[in-house]
Amino acid sequence: MENTAATAATEITEIMQTSNSVVRILHIVSDLTAASGVMSVVMNYYRFIDRSKIQFDFLYFEPQEEDHGKEIRALGGKIYKIGKPAISAGFLKEADRFFAQHEGEYRIVHCHPIFASEIFGWAAKRHGVQHVIQHSHSTKFSIHKKAALRNWCISLLGPLVITDYMACSDQAAVLLGKRVVKKNHYTVLNNAIHCSKYRFQEEKRKAVRKQYGIAEHTKVIGHTGRFAPEKNHVLLLHIFAEYHRLEPDSCLLLLGNGDGMAQIKELTEQLKLTDSVIFAGRKDHVQDYLCAMDIFLFPSVYEGLSLALVEAQCSGLYCFVSDTVAPETCISHCYESFSLEKKPEKIAKMVFQTYRPCDRYAEYENVSLGQLNIETEAKKLETFYLNLK
Repeated sequence: MENTAATAATEITEIMQTSNSVVRILHIVSDLTAASGVMSVVMNYYRFIDRSKIQFDFLYFEPQEEDHGKEIRALGGKIYKIGKPAISAGFLKEADRFFAQHEGEYRIVHCHPIFASEIFGWAAKRHGVQHVIQHSHSTKFSIHKKAALRNWCISLLGPLVITDYMACSDQAAVLLGKRVVKKNHYTVLNNAIHCSKYRFQEEKRKAVRKQYGIAEHTKVIGHTGRFAPEKNHVLLLHIFAEYHRLEPDSCLLLLGNGDGMAQIKELTEQLKLTDSVIFAGRKDHVQDYLCAMDIFLFPSVYEGLSLALVEAQCSGLYCFVSDTVAPETCISHCYESFSLEKKPEKIAKMVFQTYRPCDRYAEYENVSLGQLNIETEAKKLETFYLNLK
């Protein structure tokens, strides 16, 4: 009986020691929706990081659906919700209460909204957090002038609370401050993907084209992204309209949703392209739809390092991309950039004259061996966290 009790006590101790050896990282994000590019990046790393050493928990504030909630909990993560951030006594007290309740649980807080470290960092450090990481995922504070000015002003407080800096590209690091960039005091964490998932498959191409009644000889121009101003769907549609005049046997396949979809549908009708534009909505298996495309058109106003663009290149698509996108995103031989200053007809003509079918299998091999493969990049993030003292 005594031996049984002793064994049970030993087992409990071992379990507690194992649990305590796991480093829990609190990720502060805006929301947990599948439409969030930031969450796509974080979840890619979460799936491939060694969870016997590192666990992710999440604190979010936007009142939206927890699309990733079920998976996070299945992977062992915890989820917390807090009020929308504001520089007010009420919110600062709420943030302080949260970190007081969880004092001792987190040594590292990883902030993803560009203003989050300044808003949450004070309370975090007051209650024992040793490392406040600010991660820049974009090259602009916001597309909206007031929000951009607000975020820039808040960012000036960063050096007072931020201990570690991270960016998805060298261009995105600019938001972390001139001093940080000049002294190279930041770590680039690539927006990596599970490459094998996006390898071109002929059967998927045929299935999606059959689903939408697209003939094999039809040129399909595609785009993945939420319908938001920074994704520039208005220009995208005008470029396609001009391309369609040059290549009538073509269609535009749009993946994603968002508040701006209604405006783009209305513009589609005005341009008399209703029969040539497919609004497929948000899809869980984006890779299948990439297989159905021939050309990927990406005229974003700004981007850090776009996951959608990395996925398209991994699928072997010929990508035509605005030069506002971080140059680190170019990882294939089938990639052309253009200026947003050019007129839609000029861009369309360039696409029409430049496009050639890519060796989609060869492009996959090229991309999968690079620095954007999550299977290798997750190890780097793991090492980064474990080396923080």
